[in-house]
Amino acid sequence: MPRLTIPNPFNLHTDVCEMCLYSLADLCFKRITLYPCLQERGHDKERQLEAQLLQKKLEEEKARKFKANPYPYTTDYPVVPPKPEPKPCTRAEGFQLESLVRHEVEQQRLMEERERMEREEAQRRIVRAQPILKEDPIPLPQKERKPLTEVQQFELHVDERAVQRSEFDNKVKEKEITYKRLREENEFAQKIEEEKALKQLRRTLVPQARPLPKFDRPFRPQRSKKQVTRPKSPQLQVNERGARRHPFMR
Repeated sequence: MPRLTIPNPFNLHTDVCEMCLYSLADLCFKRITLYPCLQERGHDKERQLEAQLLQKKLEEEKARKFKANPYPYTTDYPVVPPKPEPKPCTRAEGFQLESLVRHEVEQQRLMEERERMEREEAQRRIVRAQPILKEDPIPLPQKERKPLTEVQQFELHVDERAVQRSEFDNKVKEKEITYKRLREENEFAQKIEEEKALKQLRRTLVPQARPLPKFDRPFRPQRSKKQVTRPKSPQLQVNERGARRHPFMR
């Protein structure tokens, strides 16, 4: 038959013991005391920290002490490698740069240009007398005996256009005066006709009294027999697009 497991009680370092509870009760009465279990845990931590610091200090001191490796124990003579032959010293050689070549060519060109300018300047400094001129190098022109140009009167098209424009302006002014006179005559005749018609209307006009209202048949408002207006949804394309996009929502 299976037997039930009976657990045994155990204590942890983090649990507060009964003595600590008594110390907690002392704290309520303003008595500063430490828990014995907490004191023991604090001492253990301090001892561990001191041991770690001591171990680290010993390792640092051991690392500072130099200890050479011992010579191997053997009866044979050690093999000493021969001394290598000395190599000749390295001799530096200059670089053949294209910029140096271009610099030399440019310096050579500048030197030649300077020499050429100096030679030209020296040639210009030499004094040379001008030769005697036997003939005048710039002879004066001889006057020609031609008759003077006769100025003839010329006709401009602007003069003809000015005459035509003046005739046109006169015709326009005459037309404006004629139209203005006709307009005034028409307005005067129309005014006389209106006055005559008004006088004739006043002669034929007879005053009439306003009829009395009919009190035997008063106005009685009645209820309308029309049906109530029913709203109708417009056929918009938005509904059709929504139905095509979401066919399973309805």
